[in-house]
Amino acid sequence: MRYDDVLSMIGNTALLDLAKVFPGFGGKVFGKAEYLNPGGSLKDRTALRIIQSANNSGELKPGMPIVESTSGNMGAGLALVARQLGYRFIAVMSEGNSWERRQIMSAFGAEVVLTPQNPGGEPGRVTGADWELVEERTRELAKKLSAYYPNQFENPEGIRAHYFGTGAEIHQQAAGKVTCFGATIGTGGIFMGVTRYLKEMNPNVKSFVIEPVGCAPLSGQKMIRHDHIIQGTSYSRIPQKWEPSLADVFVQVSDDEVLDMTRRLARDAGYLVGFSSGANVAGIAKMIELGEIDERDTVVTILCDTGMKYLSSGLLGVEGSVEESLRQVTEVK
Repeated sequence: MRYDDVLSMIGNTALLDLAKVFPGFGGKVFGKAEYLNPGGSLKDRTALRIIQSANNSGELKPGMPIVESTSGNMGAGLALVARQLGYRFIAVMSEGNSWERRQIMSAFGAEVVLTPQNPGGEPGRVTGADWELVEERTRELAKKLSAYYPNQFENPEGIRAHYFGTGAEIHQQAAGKVTCFGATIGTGGIFMGVTRYLKEMNPNVKSFVIEPVGCAPLSGQKMIRHDHIIQGTSYSRIPQKWEPSLADVFVQVSDDEVLDMTRRLARDAGYLVGFSSGANVAGIAKMIELGEIDERDTVVTILCDTGMKYLSSGLLGVEGSVEESLRQVTEVK
């Protein structure tokens, strides 16, 4: 297939069979391969839709810089899109996010501004309080530079990107047979956009909200933990545009379940994805275990981003830093 430029490569990602991760299960489970977008994540769609919309409305004017808060994926998507369309882009991110994400954004042409974590913060585990510092710094910079601030958490184009794009693609690729859809919640854009589309096509589609254990505000549970490993999702708060009526079932997954499933996806199926993808598939596994999904179902979830962004965050499956991991590998006789 021939493309005119990199932006035309965004979207139309594959629907991958997850049968190797669910041996013996009689139903069908698929993962939408958003990690195959050119910026490495589902946020490429959001970035392109938001920038195109702002261009068309005149809110984003030629020569105006773009400033956005990000855990890395939206930053990479915006860096890619902004550079190709001739805009300066400044990404504001917590020091707690993986260093690979900083490198990727910089490689695409972003200027990366890091904000420190709250006292006691742990690298690789960005809390809601850490995120508040990121957003505060983003607003300050946007005002100082008279910049366009996409504000991904409140921008309705994020939902529309996944309604018209991801949701429609899933429905077509699964030949209209989807009965269940589940995903973690960051801004909520992909969950709401895809769920809304699928339920319009079939009101009986069951949707699952997947949250970390101890950090599940959408299910109404008391917040007892803020330092889970799923970067870019579950920020200890309910998204501004959240639509409760779209959620049918809530399920929580632990860090250990997320780690195990993320590694299984790479080793058993060959899909090298990040922790949010592992959380999504672990959530589906738990729903099967609880009997919410059975062999009559066709289930779809999202493989959100590439595992290349997490090699320094424990994805390798050995303790310690990347350097320590490599040392252990070279010591094998």
